[in-house]
Amino acid sequence: MAVGLHRAATRKQLGQSERKLVDKAADYIDNNQKRLQYDQALALAYGLPIATGVIEDAWEERRKARERKRRAECTPGRTQDERGPPKAMAVA
Repeated sequence: MAVGLHRAATRKQLGQSERKLVDKAADYIDNNQKRLQYDQALALAYGLPIATGVIEDAWEERRKARERKRRAECTPGRTQDERGPPKAMAVA
């Protein structure tokens, strides 16, 4: 499959940035061939769908939510109530 990706990218004469993405995907497939045995997993699952994409999407959304929260806490110009509790309180 990875070889097919490389060939298709060459045939379509992709630009450098597009080719880089295809090569990265093909390298991932090559490097993880033992873990990417979906045909065997499907046979064991009795035809039920494999939810790897759903799980990966959920983790990605969780990571993005954490990043948004971190950025909101660090954004200058927002009031303390909007940012959450202060890290340290000044003594007057």
